[in-house]
Amino acid sequence: MNKNRLFTFGCSCTGYHFPTWAELLGTQYKEFYNFGLSGMGNRFIQQMVFEADHHKKFTSEDTVLVMFTSFLRNDVWLRDSKWPSRGPVFLPTNKDIYNLWWFKKHWSLEWGLMDSWSSVNAVKNLLDIRGVKYKFMTAMPLEGNLQEGTTDSNIFEYDVSDFNYAHLLDVTYPVWYMSDNYGFSKNDLYYTIIDDKKDIDLHPTIEMYAKYINEFLPEFDNDQVQEYGKILHDIAKNVLSDLKSHDEFYNKVYYNENFMKVRGETFGSLRFLNPK
Repeated sequence: MNKNRLFTFGCSCTGYHFPTWAELLGTQYKEFYNFGLSGMGNRFIQQMVFEADHHKKFTSEDTVLVMFTSFLRNDVWLRDSKWPSRGPVFLPTNKDIYNLWWFKKHWSLEWGLMDSWSSVNAVKNLLDIRGVKYKFMTAMPLEGNLQEGTTDSNIFEYDVSDFNYAHLLDVTYPVWYMSDNYGFSKNDLYYTIIDDKKDIDLHPTIEMYAKYINEFLPEFDNDQVQEYGKILHDIAKNVLSDLKSHDEFYNKVYYNENFMKVRGETFGSLRFLNPK
């Protein structure tokens, strides 16, 4: 086990109900802090990186792994809902929040890209100054079919190529694609069957995250990481497929004792959150 600290940042592909690549790697460190949160975007990720540095003071002995996400998200901290995990602005369930008036007055696709570009650059500049060991990845695709509620691959009215931050990433392959490649398919995803309704979770499985580490983060991989991946994958697969009601979800999944053992610590503005 390394004596140094690991800090991970991202969206639901970094911090979720069941362990992700972050928790698998966190088992190798004495101190592990995970700032991944479902539905959040790159401005949130920037905020978390700066908060972590403010509270814990990054040093050259630390490792920071950042999995940036889609630029089709809008982040804000509110008194009542804290960090509302809304996901992409084009999600149908967000139509009452992000309506036509909001799009006209407060947001554009170009701004989403520009804002994310600023966040990625800000994080990079800070980590370079602190001299930490770091690596940048992406959860979602940044070009072509962006998914996230839109299927248009040619959505920009203006040339904003100057704000393409893909060249700042160490790994440009989106972890979201793992269910379509590397020997996996959508049939390998986790699912629940409650009231005779099958609900497939589109997030990569723990098995897929372990493969992602092996393929794209080999310098952090070892037999123990892969073994943890197998064990936790089997637990998640069984627990989710055995759920009988939605009321059981947090107690049996999020608060599963095996998952809690590997879950990283949080602090700062995330301390206000409670999934219950």
